[in-house]
Amino acid sequence: AFHRHSGHRPERSAGATLDEDVVQQLAQLCTEKILTENELDYTALDANERNKYMKEKIKRLVNRAAITIVKQLKRGNFRPEYTELPIGNKNEKINIEPVEIKLDENMSIYLHGRIDRVDTFNKDGKTYINIIDYKSSYKDIDLSDAVQGLQLQLLVYMSAIMKNGEKLIMAQPEIGGAYYFCIDDPLIDGDAFAESDAENVIFNKLSLKGYVLEDSEIINNMDNEIVDKKSSDIIPVKINKNGSTSKSSNTLTANEFKAILKKTDEVAKNSAEKIMKGNIDIEPYRKDDGDKKPCSYCEFKGICQFDVSADKNSYRRIKKLKKDDIMMEINMEDGESDEVQS
Repeated sequence: AFHRHSGHRPERSAGATLDEDVVQQLAQLCTEKILTENELDYTALDANERNKYMKEKIKRLVNRAAITIVKQLKRGNFRPEYTELPIGNKNEKINIEPVEIKLDENMSIYLHGRIDRVDTFNKDGKTYINIIDYKSSYKDIDLSDAVQGLQLQLLVYMSAIMKNGEKLIMAQPEIGGAYYFCIDDPLIDGDAFAESDAENVIFNKLSLKGYVLEDSEIINNMDNEIVDKKSSDIIPVKINKNGSTSKSSNTLTANEFKAILKKTDEVAKNSAEKIMKGNIDIEPYRKDDGDKKPCSYCEFKGICQFDVSADKNSYRRIKKLKKDDIMMEINMEDGESDEVQS
């Protein structure tokens, strides 16, 4: 799952039955194999002591990720169905049809990609889907960013499976959740925690970030200890005393998930239309919260020469929207479109 190969369908029970020492051995074997197979690319890793350290760090990160993923799987009943699942690559034996965005009667664009991991769980004749995207830094799904076009990838992937995954899954797919998993081996203060607690703290830091379906059975089948603990160290969910999910939990109902996917598809379409029309206005976004803007990370400032003091140079303001505000806005848009159609 950590190497960019073609789509692969693993044995569904493989990861959940492995002991930690076996996981470590396999992780080290896989890492060594990849580094050896690509020896010419990684020769520089042995060039000096710093690079040798980086090689050992890579091994450590992969080892920690493998152990964490297996522990997460053991606590639930979702199982990896596909890794490195291609979207739109017909040269691959296992793939999903690309997402078609129809711009007009004569023009469509097709979104291609690759999903790091697809987990499934069967319940009452339905197949629930989790998608997991591996990241090298900590990242969470920000619904406000998503509906404003700044974070589309993971939700567009989910949309692709919902629209075109039935032939692959052999059942009508249902949304389970969409998550990021950070590949890291975080440092913690050894003086602040007993050795026996340190692993639990690290495990919690590497919990899945994203949104899960607002469904007690799905939540319990992601973390079978959440009912007793009331707070999960695998998914972003907390349980109230009455059994309901807390307001701080990152959950969406099935209808909310579908509405968000419909909205992000529309945002992707609008972006595509602007690209095809040749819209290259110098108009970077600027977030009201924290004053974040892409210019801070851009390598082409010398070419762009964006300057707010120049004519026609202005920021595109991005507001921080709360979940309730987002859903209300989507519902209003749907109401207006229904009214027009009627």
